[in-house]
Formats: sequence, structure tokens, C-alpha cells
Amino acid sequence: MTIEMDTISIYNVENDVIYGCFRLINYKNLRVEFKFKNGKIEFSYPYENEKEKKYFSKWLSKEKDFYAPFILNYLNEIEQFNQIPFSEGEIVREIDTDVLGKQCYMVTIKYKELPDAVDFKFYPSTGKCSILYQFPIPINSEGRYSTSIHLEYVLTKETIERMWEPFRSKTKYRMELLHMLR
Repeated sequence: MTIEMDTISIYNVENDVIYGCFRLINYKNLRVEFKFKNGKIEFSYPYENEKEKKYFSKWLSKEKDFYAPFILNYLNEIEQFNQIPFSEGEIVREIDTDVLGKQCYMVTIKYKELPDAVDFKFYPSTGKCSILYQFPIPINSEGRYSTSIHLEYVLTKETIERMWEPFRSKTKYRMELLHMLR
């Protein structure tokens, strides 16, 4: 048996509970939600579609115990981000653009400690920042990686500051981003 996901993402962390979802290729891209709390993972299908509920029940009875360790390992990789010192790196791309009518500054940083770059998306009008990273962990038998996940939900404030602070004064948008991530 192999892991056969199309995507995996984390969409919220609240009171030390991680909420996420993934899509199952072999079950017509069925969306399965998960909750990680106190070292345990729970799967759910919170929608009304009866046909998909049957797919979920079938998947749950046959493959849940195979996917749970994979998800736990994936979450462990994310948690390890908080232990990385982020000592060196370089800005590889900077863009000033509009996203859905809001100004967005995108800064891509390649850190020495990571195999892939990290994208920071700053929205000054709302004070929000998205931090996106694509973990190099295959999620299906084709060896494909998932899309980038939002790290701002799972990283500590100290880790985010450690990642951004060395580059705050190096970006060409330093004046526009001066108040961000402080």
C-alpha cells in the first residue's frame, strides 16, 4: 500500500490543536480532514454528500492506519522548523503586486538550512503575512510533492522573527515592510 494524496495542507492551529486536510487520489479526490491533538490524529469527513461519505467510510476502514503515521511524520517535519537556526540565506526574488485588489509584497528567501526557498507574502493594508514552504516529502507514488503549506499557522513567533529579521533591511521594500513581523 502507498500514500496516494493529491494535496495536503494545514489551515488552522488553535490551542495546540492542528487542523488540516488532504485529498485522496484513489477515492476521486475525496477531501479528508484531520485534527492533531495530544499526540493523536483524528480523521473526519464533515460534508453531506452521501456517495463521498461511503468513500470516506471505505477509506477509513481500509487505509486510516496506514495514513496516520504518514501525517504524524509530516507534522513532525513541520515542527522541526522551529528548531532551525536560520543563520544564512539570500533573497532570490522580490515582487510588488496586487492580490485580489490588495497590495502584496512577495519576498522569496533561500536559506542555507533548507533544500527549497521560502515565500513570504506581506499584505501591509491588513498587517498579515503568509509564509509558504513546499516540504520535499513525496505524497504519492509518482513522487510528487504537495503544494506549499502556510507555515505562519504552525511556527512560533520567535521562529518567524528569526527567519525574517536578517532580511528586513536587505529587501528593496524595507520601508514598506518596516512594521511587518515585529
